[in-house]
Amino acid sequence: MGHSFTTFKEKHIRSKDSKVEVWLFLIVEKAKYLMDQEPWLKEAIAHWQEQAELSINGCIKPDFDTYLVSEHHVEIMIGICTSIQNDLNRFGKYIPKEYLNNLCGYQPPYEIKQDNDSEQYLSYGQKLLDLLSGNQVVECENV
Repeated sequence: MGHSFTTFKEKHIRSKDSKVEVWLFLIVEKAKYLMDQEPWLKEAIAHWQEQAELSINGCIKPDFDTYLVSEHHVEIMIGICTSIQNDLNRFGKYIPKEYLNNLCGYQPPYEIKQDNDSEQYLSYGQKLLDLLSGNQVVECENV
């Protein structure tokens, strides 16, 4: 897998595609519950789902600047990401491969073959929260 950039307001996170992919699937899963109250999420969810399923190295583009166009939208996304972080923390040290394969729709022979260290997704999530909340100090973070 390659590396992709998650960009928002001219700052970036550079990370392995697999982290971005899993996070986009998680965001889509959570955001679906808010679509009735937040109609703007419908188009965003379709884009994030498409990006998560791309399977093209180095080309995943969440395009948050297109969808998070108001403080309200940013607050909704921060809430979604915070909820995801809490969910990931509940797994403990490892996220079961079965959960990840089900979430991402991975099938043999391309399935995840072992439980994943939670920290890789938690660290990306924290960097994403920093990026979205305007707390990222440097132009580009690597995670």
